[in-house]
Amino acid sequence: MRIVLTQQRKLYVLDKPIPKEPAKDAPKVQKDAYEKHLNDSLEVSYLMLETMVPELQKDLERLMPFEMFKRLKEMFQQQVRRERYETTKALHSCKMAEGESVSTHILEMKRYIDHLGRLGFPITQSLRRI
Repeated sequence: MRIVLTQQRKLYVLDKPIPKEPAKDAPKVQKDAYEKHLNDSLEVSYLMLETMVPELQKDLERLMPFEMFKRLKEMFQQQVRRERYETTKALHSCKMAEGESVSTHILEMKRYIDHLGRLGFPITQSLRRI
């Protein structure tokens, strides 16, 4: 989703709520910016809803992308925390079995480290040197 929205220059609608409608006597630039944000938000909300399972669609269909994205993050934050805990626990308890090749063991550890990165918790170079 982020890749598509970045390419279409509409990613901002996930990070910023739609501003208040400008006054009737507001400058044209301000009115145009509001109109663009509103139209982009509508397009993105349809795209987001298309990619969801029906249960989520029903729950989120009345929200604009900023609110929808916020709600999705809240819904899945607990799951990500649990997955991060389990992956970190597995990484810390990862021991090389007797007779196991070093490369197999390193690949297993790398898999845990990469998974933490995908969850948004990368192990940085500074931590790797400790």
